[in-house]
Amino acid sequence: MASKKKPKNEVNEPAATYGREIHVFDSFKEQEDFNNTYIINQSYTDRIKETVDLILKVYGYTRESLKKRKADNTIIFTSPE
Repeated sequence: MASKKKPKNEVNEPAATYGREIHVFDSFKEQEDFNNTYIINQSYTDRIKETVDLILKVYGYTRESLKKRKADNTIIFTSPE
């Protein structure tokens, strides 16, 4: 007589992390100290990457869109109106 196997109650999904941790501070000074320590401990390349990402976000570009863009070696000046 064949025995029935019990189904396993396991989910085979990859582990995922979502963004940064959430910190709750007791004062603005404590938050400022935390931010300064975070920035000081970052490598130069990470700080530059974050700066470039912010600039791209402001102008509505992504790294992928820049890679697809064809370089035409022209400079366009526009005046604010």
